[in-house]
Amino acid sequence: MPDFSRSAPCRHAPRLCYRLISLVALERSKMSFSDFLNKIPVVGQVKGVCQYAVGDIEGGSKALSESTKSMCGVVGAVAGCAAAGPAGGVAGYVAGSAAAEAIVKITDPNTRR
Repeated sequence: MPDFSRSAPCRHAPRLCYRLISLVALERSKMSFSDFLNKIPVVGQVKGVCQYAVGDIEGGSKALSESTKSMCGVVGAVAGCAAAGPAGGVAGYVAGSAAAEAIVKITDPNTRR
């Protein structure tokens, strides 16, 4: 009797679903590797400084603002988690990110109201 367990569709379904979801998420986000690096706190800040050094002012500003926003969110999450557990961590991340975003918008000369 042949062994159908190797070709059974249910065996490959989880892997195929994961790949499909990954491709859809990647297609929707349209995030390049450079944008991904901008969101990592220390890496994005070093990248921003390097971009400033070579004269890419717009790219440097974007990298610094996004990495600073992520870092403020992480600091807020740690503080919130220490104060109020997991729910406090989520609230702290949101508050930290929002505060950083507000500061960037206020101090950025290109943002006019």
